[in-house]
Amino acid sequence: MKDVLCFGDDFNDLGLFQSCGYSIAMGNAIKELKEIASETTETNDKDGVAIILERIVSSFER
Repeated sequence: MKDVLCFGDDFNDLGLFQSCGYSIAMGNAIKELKEIASETTETNDKDGVAIILERIVSSFER
């Protein structure tokens, strides 16, 4: 799972974050998830997932 990117915001995502290679907590995530995340993005209401995915896709377009 080291090549897996995951997003999460609540207690049910803790196990996923511990197993995936790169974890991204939403801006509205619980504190415990933000502490173990690789990075934090905007909230789900502010298109946090889209922001990260656009950054990743644009890095391949160079």
